Amino acid sequence: MLSTLRSFELHKLLGLTGSSSNDSTTTTTTITTTAASAAPQPKAQQQPQPAYPSESEDMARDRRRFPSLAATTDTASPSPSAFAPEIHPAADRVSREVAEAFLARWPFRGEAERRRFRAADFPRVTCLYFPHARAERIGFACRLLTLLFLVDDLLEEMGLEEGSAYNERLISISKGDEEPEPDKPAEVLTRELWEDMRACDARLAGEIKEPVFTFMRAQTDGSRLTLRELGAYFEYREKDVGQALLSALMRFSMALHLTPAQLRLAQPLERNCARHISVVNDIYSWRKEVRASETLHEEGAALCSSVAVLAAEASVPASGARRVLWALCREWEAEHRRMEGDLLRRLVEEEEEEGDQGGQVLRVYVRGLESQMSGNERWSESTPRYHKVK
Repeated sequence: MLSTLRSFELHKLLGLTGSSSNDSTTTTTTITTTAASAAPQPKAQQQPQPAYPSESEDMARDRRRFPSLAATTDTASPSPSAFAPEIHPAADRVSREVAEAFLARWPFRGEAERRRFRAADFPRVTCLYFPHARAERIGFACRLLTLLFLVDDLLEEMGLEEGSAYNERLISISKGDEEPEPDKPAEVLTRELWEDMRACDARLAGEIKEPVFTFMRAQTDGSRLTLRELGAYFEYREKDVGQALLSALMRFSMALHLTPAQLRLAQPLERNCARHISVVNDIYSWRKEVRASETLHEEGAALCSSVAVLAAEASVPASGARRVLWALCREWEAEHRRMEGDLLRRLVEEEEEEGDQGGQVLRVYVRGLESQMSGNERWSESTPRYHKVK
């Protein structure tokens, strides 16, 4: 991707300079709670309440522009989510600018690939994952996830050994240990993206590196070919879906500085979030993955999906496995709310006893995990990447 451009020139290319005053303002989230409001609901029959009282105009516009495509297939959820998705207010502008930058630099093999890239709209999923990112940082997050999606597509055409060598080269470039080759866009863009992120916030950018490398190594892990049990699959997918990456990128994009103790408190919620995201992806991407396994490299595109694992374990068809997995996703949403309530009550008690208000950033972070789950489901149900396989 980029090699000779300097940081300012790159920002001009991506359109991240000279933004309007509305776009350049910092987006923040304030979440308050009490022990009473965090308490679990009684077991009496009640209609589930949405996570947010009303949908923003930005989200309503997103639904009009990108209606759910799942209704035309058998992948649609039989029950609604307890979470309400949001989208970053600058999503349209940032998505357009980042997409145009990649279209200008990435070596797409013809117009068909370029159309598929436009339709997938990878920057949009980032804006759904991180709706409360700071306006001056959301572009970095969009660039990173777009780059990882594009590299993932390349890996489907490689064997595991070749793919591992490819990713290790990108990892070395990310660290600054090797120089990118000017005629290889993936290497060039990798170097300049990390330089720009470090220039923005060296500490939080540093916290993203190892999770990114773990994710990239999981993509070419040979164990993905032999996963036969859900427990082992979830353990693998926690790395492959990049939950640590998404969480670190959320902290970077929102400028959230959590202590090691706070991160440990959030770990159970992060693991729960990882399962939800990976399974929703598996359900919606099933047809795409089946097609890839039939037409691309037998290792790089080998089926690695909870749909396949559960169908084999339970001796049910893929359609039945997807219905069971949807039920699990809704249970994980309830579990997230339960764990969130427990954590918030603990924070309230500590604040009352010690007068410490430092838990506010952890509240925002935990609500951000909910945004990741709801945003991932919203994108997955509406992206042609999963629903229009050609």
